[in-house]
Amino acid sequence: MIVDCTLGIDGFAAAFGWNGGSQGIGSPGCPGGSLTYTGGINQDISPSDHFGWVVYCTKSSGCSSQAPGGRVLGIGGVQLTVGESASPSITRIGSNNILAEAGHWVRGAGWPAGFTASDPSGICGTDLVANGTFTNVDNAVNAQDTSQFVQCPTPYTPPAATVDTTKQSNGALSLEYAATNAAGNVGTDSATVYVDNSPVSLSLTTPGDSDPSAWVNHAVTVVANPTAGPSGVGSTTCSTNGSSGSTYPSGGIRVDGTGVWTVTCSATNNASDPSGQPASSGPQSVAVHIDETPPSIAFEAANPSDPTAVTVDTSDAQSGVSSGSVEMRPAGGGSWQALPTSLDGQHLLARFDDAALARGAWTIQATSCDAAGNCASTTESVNLPVRLGSTTLGSFTDISDPFLAHVVIKRVRVGWHWVSGRRHGKRVRVKRGGQWKTIRVVETSQRCRHRRIQVGPHRWRDERICPKHQLRLKSRKRIGYGRSTTIHGLLTTAEGVPIASAPVVILTAPDERGGQFTGLATATTAPDGAWKAKVPAGPSRRIAAVYYGAPTILPSVSWMRLTVPASIHIARLWPRQVRWGGTVHIDGYLAGGYLPPPPAGELVRLRIGIRSQYTTYGVKIDVTGNGRFRTNYTFGAGPASIRRDYWFQLQALPQDDYPYAPADSGRAGVSVGG
Repeated sequence: MIVDCTLGIDGFAAAFGWNGGSQGIGSPGCPGGSLTYTGGINQDISPSDHFGWVVYCTKSSGCSSQAPGGRVLGIGGVQLTVGESASPSITRIGSNNILAEAGHWVRGAGWPAGFTASDPSGICGTDLVANGTFTNVDNAVNAQDTSQFVQCPTPYTPPAATVDTTKQSNGALSLEYAATNAAGNVGTDSATVYVDNSPVSLSLTTPGDSDPSAWVNHAVTVVANPTAGPSGVGSTTCSTNGSSGSTYPSGGIRVDGTGVWTVTCSATNNASDPSGQPASSGPQSVAVHIDETPPSIAFEAANPSDPTAVTVDTSDAQSGVSSGSVEMRPAGGGSWQALPTSLDGQHLLARFDDAALARGAWTIQATSCDAAGNCASTTESVNLPVRLGSTTLGSFTDISDPFLAHVVIKRVRVGWHWVSGRRHGKRVRVKRGGQWKTIRVVETSQRCRHRRIQVGPHRWRDERICPKHQLRLKSRKRIGYGRSTTIHGLLTTAEGVPIASAPVVILTAPDERGGQFTGLATATTAPDGAWKAKVPAGPSRRIAAVYYGAPTILPSVSWMRLTVPASIHIARLWPRQVRWGGTVHIDGYLAGGYLPPPPAGELVRLRIGIRSQYTTYGVKIDVTGNGRFRTNYTFGAGPASIRRDYWFQLQALPQDDYPYAPADSGRAGVSVGG
């Protein structure tokens, strides 16, 4: 403001003014002419919509606007300088603003980072600073109008901004809003959050069950093992078989009871995303198979056509039947005897040999086990044998007119009872009630005769006499070397009923120590149960006629023995005439094979005789190979005038490993004398 020095003399004064306040301007005196007044307002002014100045008269008598000398009051201009010391104020936008998570763990992208700044002189610039570094989220600079006091927009909201924590490292993240006003003062709003970008994982284990997919028969504990980043595990929630989830208990989740138990768990950390959700492992499941129920087990009724077969029904609705066994022991006690047992899925199948077990009451025990190890047993009693007995007869002679039996169907009355009554005035007991039943009985075919027997004066009765038939069997036979024979047989049940069309196996073994049985022939029985088989030439033999039985008939065997003497010969004896003191030579031959191998050989006894008297003069011990051997005999000294006739004979001796009976050779004579 330019003020004439004479202004004060004329009674004028000046002042600044604004809404709510003013400040006067004094006259400083003006030696040397005019001056420029540059004094500022020395006090803070309140917000005002205008600012001005005024010149006014201070004299009560009035002032003249024109001073003596013709000078005029003039204003050269007003220069206004305004100072501001306050900083902008900042207001966060949104309840989920990332700065509102100060001290918390955060994760994810899209965190709201908006704010509004205000200042009397305006907001000329804004920034978002992360860990001391300006970001490119907002670097706004507003145009500044210095012609007025409010030089930049206020209040001012920067463009919407978000923070992506996935681009930050795990750990502390310092965030700061900055706003600058027209005076260059900076206002800030800061907070520190913690970033956890690590995924959450979870595994389920069953320490007491190495393979949850396999069936077990006990309770199982499922243990959850969550892992998380620096924010730590927030929560672990589990459910069983689709139930509502609950907090994972310390020590694990224990499941028990028959069935398949599916345990599902998930875990979270302590870092939230913009929607408030923590990171999750996602559901992890394990299915535990528990079967604590034993299999069902029951014997099936015996099959009349196969009474030695044991069939046991068994099943298991959970893990399934995996194994089983069938055992037997006498009903009075004793050790169990295991039977070969198979499993066809729903049945245990076994078979016992009632021919090899003692007769009487037995107990059969069946045990069934499922895949989880649960077992159940049941027993039943049986009287052995369960099959009909059989009789196999063998003979070296024809079994003529056998004692046969046949089945007869009869009607009998059963279930009746005795009652007392009178008949012809006498008290008698008679049968009442009951019913008729058809039964099968075995009757024998016998040769019977009738005779009349006198039982009183003029009283006779017929009597049927049926003598018991006696079979004549020949179980031993001796035949010559190189000859064959025939054996005859008869196969019937124990009651005498013929068994037709049945195989009878003929087994033979050399009659020697350790001789092994081999098959000779198989005979098939005729309708009357008879059979026969030819035994070819060979050594002495033990013979077994074996019927191996049928599903309803027990096996049986008949033993026979065939004796065959060895064939021994003096093949050559020379010379036929010798002097006293001379030697004769004998070539012998033992036929029949089966000679013991060296060094044992067969034993041959050497005899010398005269007329009916004889003596043994040695034993040949090494007869083997093809059976040919040689021996010598030297006569003693004697008078030349005496002549005598001697004979020589060979005899095969019995031996354990030689399957021929002892035999003598023919005699060969020698004349001695001269």
